[in-house]
Order: sequence, then C-alpha cells, then structure tokens
Amino acid sequence: AMLLDVSQSGGHLQLDPAHPVADCSVITIPGLSPRPFTVRWQGEGEVGIAFGTMIPYAELADWLANDGKRFSCH
Repeated sequence: AMLLDVSQSGGHLQLDPAHPVADCSVITIPGLSPRPFTVRWQGEGEVGIAFGTMIPYAELADWLANDGKRFSCH
C-alpha cells in the first residue's frame, strides 16, 4: 500500500486492487506506532481509513517534521 494522506484520525491509501483490505486491521507506518483502523470507504484502488485511536499531535508533528522517519522503509 502507498500512504497518500494521513491525519491524527485516519488516512488515505492507494492499494493494488488485487489485494483487498479487511474491514478492520492494523496499519504500520514507518516512524509511527502501529494503529488499528476501520475502512470508511473504498473505490478504484483507494481506501479511506479511520484509526481506532488518534495519533497524538506531538507524535504526528514530529513525524511530519522528520524526513528520516517519514521516508524510511522500515
């Protein structure tokens, strides 16, 4: 999956249509703590998700300000 957008409460992903996403699961975004999520909408290889618990503002702000965290591959 490719993360297209993220906020404290959810995100927007681009997915290979051949790999459907479960209605609820856990997402691991490099540099952020894993988050349970539920699917809010799906269509044409994209999906909108809502996190079960919001990302704390300080954690998201640090991640956004740190290219090393945002663009790491693990």
